[in-house]
Amino acid sequence: ELIIMNAEEAFNVLNEYYADAHVTKMANLFKNKVAFRKCLAESYPDFFFLEASISELSEVDLQVLPFPIILKPSVGYSSVGVYRIENEIEFQQIVSELDGAMKQSSEKYSADVLDSNTFIIESYIEGQEFAVDLYFDIHNEPVILNIFARMFKDDQDMSDRIYYTSKQVLQDYLAPITNYLTQFGKLFDLKKMPLHIEFRMDDKGAIVPIEVNPLRFAGAGTTELGDFAYGVNPYDYFFDQRKPNWPLLIERMDNQ
Repeated sequence: ELIIMNAEEAFNVLNEYYADAHVTKMANLFKNKVAFRKCLAESYPDFFFLEASISELSEVDLQVLPFPIILKPSVGYSSVGVYRIENEIEFQQIVSELDGAMKQSSEKYSADVLDSNTFIIESYIEGQEFAVDLYFDIHNEPVILNIFARMFKDDQDMSDRIYYTSKQVLQDYLAPITNYLTQFGKLFDLKKMPLHIEFRMDDKGAIVPIEVNPLRFAGAGTTELGDFAYGVNPYDYFFDQRKPNWPLLIERMDNQ
């Protein structure tokens, strides 16, 4: 069967009634950013990450942190509790205020969606950021349904504000992103599974994943951007297990 969610609050239903299914186990792996980083450690041996409870953050040896770093919940959603931190002073300040900020946010979400008690500290990833909706077909091959580049106010901005796409974005990035996701699929058995993946690509074309959001697309109105831009409704394509004819779609696009 095909499973997709339009809200991550459905994870508690999946874990309650479908806990032993492979799709549920993979979804939980991707939702846990520490477990996900551990799976990728061999592929990214120089990538730093460290897990700590909210109480342990104040005891972290700051000398080992490769600033700038990212601090975020191990299980999170919509950039809640995500910080770029430049130095030791900034780290101590954010940690001192974190408990109150997370208590306020965690009231809105279940523990399956947002864990306000456990955090991951990891390397800051340089490069252009992308968000991609896709599914893997029956042969475990990626079927890309849109490519959104992300725009930020400045280096400190971690918010979900501006996503854009264009003919140029597709022409420049469709091939390398497809190649990367083909290799990504070989690490995991993801047949018929929809995903929303965020990653950064540096100026040499190297791709490092930021996070994988399982069993959903971008949501919150963002998914519709691809429908307006290329006429690809990702839900239709997923449920019909169809593949966009990207060469034709790109040829028909204007330059907006």
